[in-house]
Amino acid sequence: MSRQHEVNLNNKLAELLDGMFCQSQVQPENTDVIAKSPGKRPDISITSQGLSPVVIEAEFEPANDVEEEAKERFQTPRLKNQSLPVESVIALIYPQELRQASNL
Repeated sequence: MSRQHEVNLNNKLAELLDGMFCQSQVQPENTDVIAKSPGKRPDISITSQGLSPVVIEAEFEPANDVEEEAKERFQTPRLKNQSLPVESVIALIYPQELRQASNL
């Protein structure tokens, strides 16, 4: 049985969100989106012209670090090409059952 990785779920979630937020740019697992920190990458970033970016940090349960990672995103200076700072961060916990999902 195949095992899903967090990246697969982040990509699928971003695909779903992209369909919901037509006038926003939804980027999963992208490096070089955080200004002055090209190696760091949010799990998913959602940007819209004139609005503060939203960042999603996700982990499989028990997700011991997801809340801390989410809090750290408030320290992010800015996302690249965005004039407004990150003001909303979502800490998302994927249930373990999704690790074994064959059809996301």
